[in-house]
Amino acid sequence: MSILRSRHLFVIVLLLTLVLLTLLPAQAATRSGLSFRLDCTGFTSRGGGLSLDRDNTGSGLETITLSAVDGAGNTILPAISNTAFVGSTLVLQDGLRWSWNGTPVANPLILTVTSAAGNGLESEVIYQAAGLCTGLPTTEEGAALLGLPDGITSPSVPINSVAPRPVGSQDLVESQDGYLLVNVDNANLRSGDDARYTVVAIVDGGTPLVALGQNGDGSWWYVQAGEIRGWINNELVIIRGDLSDVPLVPVTGDITRPTLFVHITQPIFDAPGGSVLCTIAPGQEYYINWRTDFEPVWYGIEATCGGQTVIGWILGENGSFRNSGGVNIPFPS
Repeated sequence: MSILRSRHLFVIVLLLTLVLLTLLPAQAATRSGLSFRLDCTGFTSRGGGLSLDRDNTGSGLETITLSAVDGAGNTILPAISNTAFVGSTLVLQDGLRWSWNGTPVANPLILTVTSAAGNGLESEVIYQAAGLCTGLPTTEEGAALLGLPDGITSPSVPINSVAPRPVGSQDLVESQDGYLLVNVDNANLRSGDDARYTVVAIVDGGTPLVALGQNGDGSWWYVQAGEIRGWINNELVIIRGDLSDVPLVPVTGDITRPTLFVHITQPIFDAPGGSVLCTIAPGQEYYINWRTDFEPVWYGIEATCGGQTVIGWILGENGSFRNSGGVNIPFPS
């Protein structure tokens, strides 16, 4: 895809995905689950959007700008702007991808979403996403911007497994300039900065957390508890001490896959309404790979038959559908 076409596609997608909502005025556009994955050749939407909340044009509109630089300060995505009515929500579909305008030469890669200056308002950064390109050096300036943590978390909890519950070290956190304290009974540590990302652990209320980094709008912290590293929502913790120097780190996690929870023993079939492959155990979740485009809905799930992993089909009404990551489930080709 050409660079010019890529930029035009971005603007077209923004216009086509505009959904009008009634919102109360606020000081700046608000991130609503917006997330991007950055790599060597471009960036990919992980879903979510922005709620447009301020008039920076004087015409009841807000102008949003996206731009990106590499660790050497080179522009790899010139500023792309889109203007829409205040009170609307900009939604980006998961999986949409755009190419860089220039070739990165150093890490980190930083994509910035900004509410433009105008109508007496200053420019304001809404969100930043960071990424790394394998094989590129990290400049001294880039290291200062990104910090040392690479954003890699502990492994996601396997399906149907119990999440670990790490215990933080009070002595360790008190040796830092500042730390975080879990302020709810139980909180998920995730592989990324959104509730759509997979769980890597659960921490109890009162657990002290080492703050290793933060995401681009300060809404999530990249933390360590014991030997576990993951992300926790800012609303679930309280800050102790000074965390003003905690760096921006890239989000490298995985979006939670859709599953079907099966309550009782069920047969699965080689095709919707086809021949029985085997029966599957109850009280378990099964990953969903496919779905039918007709009613009643059938799901193609990952299961084990005779020691072999298969894709078997089961009626959707025979289980509880779960898709906290909002993942699109394709139809079989």
